[in-house]
Amino acid sequence: MLIAVGVIYNISRHENGIQVLNSLDTTNKLKEFQKHHQNSDISVLCMMTMALLSTPEQIKNDRRRMNNILDQLLEIIVNASKQSSDYLYRYFFGGFPWETPYIYQSESPFYQLDKVRTPTHIVAGERDMQVPTSQSYMLERALYYRQIPVKLIIFPNEGHIMDFNPIHGKVKIREELKWLKKYGNQSFNYNELSNNNEKLTLSSVFEIYVLFLLYLI
Repeated sequence: MLIAVGVIYNISRHENGIQVLNSLDTTNKLKEFQKHHQNSDISVLCMMTMALLSTPEQIKNDRRRMNNILDQLLEIIVNASKQSSDYLYRYFFGGFPWETPYIYQSESPFYQLDKVRTPTHIVAGERDMQVPTSQSYMLERALYYRQIPVKLIIFPNEGHIMDFNPIHGKVKIREELKWLKKYGNQSFNYNELSNNNEKLTLSSVFEIYVLFLLYLI
């Protein structure tokens, strides 16, 4: 059950998935499903999925449910701090990369860069330990090969927060504003990049897949 709900959650993270899930009344189905399954992990995934399927107005008008989601996420983080170092790996990915490689690959943006259409400005600190600069180089090279406008700036001696040299912060903002001025009106959406046949085929695949998952849970 947890795996099925997890897959539905992953689908809800994509624009096309949201459209298909909403067309199948998934929110109400998940609410009904929650009534019969009190597992905390499943409950959190259900609520996070319903949040993704909701409009900003619906979220604002349903603060009780959103507060419940935040409370449970905070509980997960607190519990993780008390557990062994592999707790988060197992909770979010089902194990380490060598145990569940297919999950890591499906979650990695690197394997979905063929979908990127937006000119991308990348800023990184040379000593960033949270997001290694190697990932920024990989992203920059991939977008370059795909002929997507891209620019990478690496600031020396900076970490993730970038508080080593105040001048770097000014340069960062200056370069970001220049990039936005040049490319700020050039992001493209799915409708502009796909023909009707492609959209119909993708929607059909989503719908068949989601119907099967809803049947499982």
